[in-house]
Amino acid sequence: MRIKIKILKTVLFSLFAVFYMTACGKPESEKVNMNEIQKEYTREKPGKWEKQVADHIPRIEILKTEIDNILVYVILKDASDTHYIEKIGILDDKNNILHEKSFPRGRQNSYNTWFTMNLTEYKDKELKIFAKCSQHDLWTKKWQF
Repeated sequence: MRIKIKILKTVLFSLFAVFYMTACGKPESEKVNMNEIQKEYTREKPGKWEKQVADHIPRIEILKTEIDNILVYVILKDASDTHYIEKIGILDDKNNILHEKSFPRGRQNSYNTWFTMNLTEYKDKELKIFAKCSQHDLWTKKWQF
């Protein structure tokens, strides 16, 4: 019985030591600063995805008619079943979603959708278009009408 207790103590101590060394024992320079984690990426601030800028920045075209038709699109050259655009859309100046469209998983090189909205409501406000990639997070582009 004493041997079993001794083995159990050794195992528990080993588990605690591994946890302490991997979580608590890291030097300050290796700890992740939660304030430095990027929530969105742009052409100007691509962060760790610098090589992904060309394929992930959303683009916009406006067709002016009685009501404004807005095309938001992304051309993703290396799309796959695991690397694809999950959704694209438009955010207002407070990051509220004005319009969005989700896409199914799968290989598709061009992701696009038309949104209809009255742009005069947003005159002098900064809007953003966005694309959410399954592997490279949220990409935005500022846009002012």
